[in-house]
Amino acid sequence: RKWRSSMARPLPLNTVSMLRMASDELRIGPGQAMHLAEQLYLEGVLSYPRTETDKYPPAFDLEATIRSISSDAAPWSVSAKALLRDGYSPPRVDGTDVGDHPPITPMKMLSR
Repeated sequence: RKWRSSMARPLPLNTVSMLRMASDELRIGPGQAMHLAEQLYLEGVLSYPRTETDKYPPAFDLEATIRSISSDAAPWSVSAKALLRDGYSPPRVDGTDVGDHPPITPMKMLSR
């Protein structure tokens, strides 16, 4: 008998989960993480970073979002183009939409 394990896909990012991830993965505090997220928002790289929503609305255009970040210069372009070509799983539907803003979402690649 083989043992199998699986993990659920993560929920989309809300502010609290973004700050926790910034602390755990990047070792930066919440003030600095929020400042950086707001700067990325002002550059159009991220959607609005102050949200408690971690569920995309039914009309959210995930394909357009993937298309917008799949430029050849992006390090993830091969993966993004494979998703567009081969298909992708829809976002999880078990989060919470509190109606303030959609989850934190990449909008475009940051230009240098």
